[in-house]
Amino acid sequence: MINRVINKTRFVLLNLAYRIFGLRWRLMGTINIGVRIMLLRGDTVVLVRHSYLPGWLLPGGGVKKLETLEQAARREALEEVGATTTGPVHLLGVFSNFAERKSDHVALFVCEEFTIDESVHSWEILQWCHHPIGRLPKEARRVGDKIELYRSGARGVVGKW
Repeated sequence: MINRVINKTRFVLLNLAYRIFGLRWRLMGTINIGVRIMLLRGDTVVLVRHSYLPGWLLPGGGVKKLETLEQAARREALEEVGATTTGPVHLLGVFSNFAERKSDHVALFVCEEFTIDESVHSWEILQWCHHPIGRLPKEARRVGDKIELYRSGARGVVGKW
């Protein structure tokens, strides 16, 4: 019972902070650059459920100062799910999102060789899993579109998230 209250409180507070930052982004015209990483193993993909956003997403987040996009993708994989990328990390494309009057740009990377340390836990991630690609939840429909792009052989894609 107490854990449920703590998780609900954490969700409400983080969601509020996310909305406050969103308001700042809209008012100040900030341009955001972020990364996502598609961790594929066989017919599964690693998905995360954030503590401040609804639905299932690919691991990812913002790029830090003096960090390359690839470094950010590898760091986010490690921080969010304990994934160490042991093989090449390929850039699938760069995608823009102008929803809510924001100017978000996301570099999407793909890695098929990685290990996961399940003892790693992040305050920002409520849950993560290896999800079957053929049965993605409807909350992850954009993930399915990106997987299809990758499997079709597309690289260097520029488009909308």
